[in-house]
Amino acid sequence: MKKYIALIAYFFLVHTISGQTYSELVEKSAAAIEKNDYATAEKILKQAMHKEPANPGNAMLLTNLGTVQRNLKKYDDALISYSSVLAKYPDNVTLLQSRANLYCEMERWKEALFDYNHIITIDNKNYEAYRRRALIYIHNRQFLDASVDYSKLDQLEPTKIEGKMGQALIAKRQQRWEDAESLYTDLVYRHRNNADIYVNRAECYINMKKYGRAQQDIEKALELNFNDPYIYILRGQLRLKQYDYPSAIADFEKGKSSGFDASIADEYIKLAKKK
Repeated sequence: MKKYIALIAYFFLVHTISGQTYSELVEKSAAAIEKNDYATAEKILKQAMHKEPANPGNAMLLTNLGTVQRNLKKYDDALISYSSVLAKYPDNVTLLQSRANLYCEMERWKEALFDYNHIITIDNKNYEAYRRRALIYIHNRQFLDASVDYSKLDQLEPTKIEGKMGQALIAKRQQRWEDAESLYTDLVYRHRNNADIYVNRAECYINMKKYGRAQQDIEKALELNFNDPYIYILRGQLRLKQYDYPSAIADFEKGKSSGFDASIADEYIKLAKKK
């Protein structure tokens, strides 16, 4: 019965949409997007473009369609939509940014990197493109290239934190714990209420066997309402080092129940139970 009602509702939706003007459909698609009703927005956008296939405004509608499909996790469809518009406007930075971000969500790093490079060629002060490209470089272990991009972020926006956090992340990924700790400590002096910095520095302290300092930073991050379940995994690792196995297991369980990757949390739990 519910399926039958849904089919009737869909029929009347399509019938109602088909009787409206292009402008009315555009307005309705915007209203649906505003309400986060992406499934309805997708239908209306397609209907509008079908009604007037030669309308110059379809470029914007197709861009909106790509974003709607991305929100619906229809990544392949979104890629087709973005790429169709870019075929006509290949140097549109906003479109390139959207497609590059989509490629990242699809873990197609090579294509994302190509688009970010293109953006920077067009606009060599595009902060977001440098930031995103640096993360891809880190993923590819191209640390020198990432460092150059993070330095560029500092030049473009000296008061922002991303460039300095990026340099510390590089040091951490290279297991240069002392260098990373020094960078995070410098950041703490400037941003005392940023929980992310304390969590990252705590990780450095654990690897430097400075367990007391690590515990202080974890407590400070929790005091600042750090809400990523990783903090419980990190505290569990610290408690393993301190031979407090029951507390370590409790932390790993809490991290798991809070949304941390269950397979990784289970491995930590097994390790703690063997002690």
